[in-house]
Amino acid sequence: MKKDERTLVIMKPDCVVRGLVGRVLARIEELGLRIVRAQSRVILPDECSNLYAKTKAKLPKIYLAVERAMGEGISIVFIFEGENAVRKAFRLRGSTNLLWARRGTIRRDFITDEERALFRQGKNVRNRMHASKTKAEAEAEIKLFFSIKRR
Repeated sequence: MKKDERTLVIMKPDCVVRGLVGRVLARIEELGLRIVRAQSRVILPDECSNLYAKTKAKLPKIYLAVERAMGEGISIVFIFEGENAVRKAFRLRGSTNLLWARRGTIRRDFITDEERALFRQGKNVRNRMHASKTKAEAEAEIKLFFSIKRR
């Protein structure tokens, strides 16, 4: 039997505003993952900078748009636990390239036609959900959001 692992998932402001949190949560729970902790909050610029450090370094213009989108409202930050939690949540999230995201993923199933058109023009950075990609990322991201006291 494999040992349970933990992962971080963020339902971003566009997910919350569109009222998709329950539907996304149901899909995660259908994968056998359990909520360990959750909090609703605005993601602060320094948290966003840590979360998306690679994007900030490689694609600074896209990063600024991501930071702006993450700060537009409340996100819900979760720790999920279960067998292969990191892999399951990351696969459910779907591709960062919304045009390549597969059916059955959050980023494919909940994109609007308008957002798809904007993405083709390089303008849309709203994609509903963040999920840790690796176990190491999950550990660092969980620490970022749940081990440090808020100001």
